[in-house]
Amino acid sequence: MVETETSGRGKRRRVEQEHRPDLNKTAAPRGSAEDIGLPFTKTLPSWKEYESDEVYKRTPQRPHFPSLAYSCELFREGIAAGLTGAFIKCVKTVDDMGEDTPRSKLDVYKETFVMLEEQGFDVRAPLSRINELLSLQNGLPNMLKKEMRGESSNKKAKAGLNKKPSFKTKEMARKSTVKQDRLNFLYEKQREIRERSSKEPKLNKSLVRCKSSFEDKETAK
Repeated sequence: MVETETSGRGKRRRVEQEHRPDLNKTAAPRGSAEDIGLPFTKTLPSWKEYESDEVYKRTPQRPHFPSLAYSCELFREGIAAGLTGAFIKCVKTVDDMGEDTPRSKLDVYKETFVMLEEQGFDVRAPLSRINELLSLQNGLPNMLKKEMRGESSNKKAKAGLNKKPSFKTKEMARKSTVKQDRLNFLYEKQREIRERSSKEPKLNKSLVRCKSSFEDKETAK
């Protein structure tokens, strides 16, 4: 009799499991897949604006804000929304940067993106752009030094030649002229970068006065 009752209960349990498979599964968490794991629930209307922005469409973002798990729960969503807005603004700013962007500004934005990366943002594209600009700025002085060393060597070689110029000597002179032209171009490029990145109007006025004074002296000669 006991065996029959046990068998009956087992059959009823199997029937219930067949008609209600959710009994063997853990209830799925609410919210979209990308929201799972966030230390807060998205309720602010600004999320829709941020997530439909061109920056998000260009590179899909899935920030998870791990550091907010240790902050006050009441402020978590507001801080996360602020970081997201800052990320979008920083990306657009970097998109508009050029070779004349001051190095100090590039360094600040680089540090900012490293911090945002720790919150789960994909910062590879803006960091790549910043590193490219830094590389260009680092390369210009090195090119100038290299050209100056080459120019110095050519001058020493020309000074030691007392014989009638040969074809080799003429070719060296021609290359020296080409290098000088390149050197002048690099100097001019560096001067333009300094002028564009300068933020001191007084310095610009001083340079103008110096230039005017120099031109007056040259005219007087």
